[in-house]
Amino acid sequence: MRIFAAISVLLLLATSVVVSCQNRDSALRAAIAGAVKARLGAGAEVIVGSVQIFTRDPDACRGGAECQVTPDPAARLGHTIRFTLSAVRHDGPAVRFERIGVAEAGVTVSAAVPRATAVIRRGDALSPANVDAAAETLSDVPLRRLPDLNDVIGARAVRDIAPGERLAAGMILIPPAIRTGQHVTAYSRVDGIEVSASLMAAESGVSGDIIRLVNPDSRKSLRARILSPSRVEVIHE
Repeated sequence: MRIFAAISVLLLLATSVVVSCQNRDSALRAAIAGAVKARLGAGAEVIVGSVQIFTRDPDACRGGAECQVTPDPAARLGHTIRFTLSAVRHDGPAVRFERIGVAEAGVTVSAAVPRATAVIRRGDALSPANVDAAAETLSDVPLRRLPDLNDVIGARAVRDIAPGERLAAGMILIPPAIRTGQHVTAYSRVDGIEVSASLMAAESGVSGDIIRLVNPDSRKSLRARILSPSRVEVIHE
């Protein structure tokens, strides 16, 4: 897989223009920060550092150009993150996304992370008596929604948890945020413009999970990431 990834980058660089992100690229920086925050949750504080753009179109994502920024699903905080750049094309009432390159950015994220404040035994319920949250800079964390204090209170431990341990999805059993058959608001944001629709969940999941949705009228399906018990973000593939 690493060999294929390296070849892909080499092929892209062979026909691309490399542009350093300067102050005039504030729109792209804002899009990168928004994409990261959408993955981690609204409570995350995101700072975008150095940015490089590899694209066939040096004017992509600049000024008023419509561009969607999608982070690499395997990205982890504390490392350079790669983002796919997709130009938004309007064909009458239809909208399509055309890949035009990639961007690489250094991103620093801080957030209030729940941790155990006492020994929690397997099967115990989490409560304010044994869990608290404090802000910290995150490193080596995948780009998935971070559970907040409200998410974990009431969950049950699936293994023993030591005081000071950061609480993660694999350590606790959180009730589904969205259940199969539930109607949810699905949205897609492009260049600051948000479009939403009511769709039906075809799968259950907790916050941060990617589930399948179905349009009750057309029966067409798509994938979306759960953001809250009633709201999901459509994933464009």
